[in-house]
Amino acid sequence: TWIDMEDNNIVGTIPESFYTNLDLEEVILKNNKLAGGISSSIGDLTRLARFWASFNLMSGTIPTQVGNLVNLEELELQNNKLTGPLPSEMGNMNSIEFLSAELNTLTGTIPPELFSPQLGGLRILYLNNNELNGPIPDNYGLATRLKDLWLFNNQLTGTLPLISEGEFLFLEELLLNDNDLTGVVDESLCLIRNDTGKGNLGVFHTDCQPPPDGGAPQIQCSCCTACYV
Repeated sequence: TWIDMEDNNIVGTIPESFYTNLDLEEVILKNNKLAGGISSSIGDLTRLARFWASFNLMSGTIPTQVGNLVNLEELELQNNKLTGPLPSEMGNMNSIEFLSAELNTLTGTIPPELFSPQLGGLRILYLNNNELNGPIPDNYGLATRLKDLWLFNNQLTGTLPLISEGEFLFLEELLLNDNDLTGVVDESLCLIRNDTGKGNLGVFHTDCQPPPDGGAPQIQCSCCTACYV
């Protein structure tokens, strides 16, 4: 069962009764004017494979019950007004392949559960343009199938964790600019550049540009493809 109401200028909120159709497998609500929050009852839709609610006016937090969506492959929440943290329960969505929550006002730290081997199919993770803080989880390299990791325009701190041999072999885009990260990019990340024969990383952005008034850049990087201040 599926519902597709994309591009219809629909206003109002998603009614609670919407979540009682337990046979739903695809819900496409993107590009409307929906407001209000995502009900915790979304966790009852355990057959759901796609939930696209991007480009709306939705607010509130992402409910922890999304962790019940073990068949969910695509979650699009970008371009809304969502607040609060990314639930660690997202680490239970073991079928997820595409997770997009950029251009909201999400806060708190990035849960390490998002990079768990349990999410072995995750290929796209877009968390840019939020207010996420704290360090990048040390285990981020465990997301072995990850192709795009966009974390730019947040408030992330600390140094960029090194990765172990065999990690991030499919990573093509790593966008970390416009954060508060510091330190030296470890050689382990340079070794997965697509010009080394050992990886596929072709787009690698950090704050490695010296400031206009002189001084050292926030990040020292010998293999980044673009540097920002």
